[in-house]
Amino acid sequence: MALAFVLLCLGSATLLLVPLAFRDLIDFGFGGKQTPANGGLADGLSLNGRFLALFALASLWAVTIAARYYTVSWVASGSRPICAARSTARCWRSRRNFSKPCKPAKCCRG
Repeated sequence: MALAFVLLCLGSATLLLVPLAFRDLIDFGFGGKQTPANGGLADGLSLNGRFLALFALASLWAVTIAARYYTVSWVASGSRPICAARSTARCWRSRRNFSKPCKPAKCCRG
């Protein structure tokens, strides 16, 4: 679960950098020549380099989101425990004969 939290923080930080990359891209594209150190996100890059930096941020964000989704899905251990819990709860709600034990549905058994 700690890995999912780290991926969440990394994805959030990446997403927070995207507007800064857009700002640098637009400032450089419309501003013409810039000073070498104007305090931007991608100082010293050409217009193509700024597009690549923006694409790299978007790619990093996509990878972190996909990895976090996979990690959380893996931690939740799939659909079998969820299916078993739902079928058991359904059995407990609808059962009239309390002498028979509730069993998971056939789709939940391994």
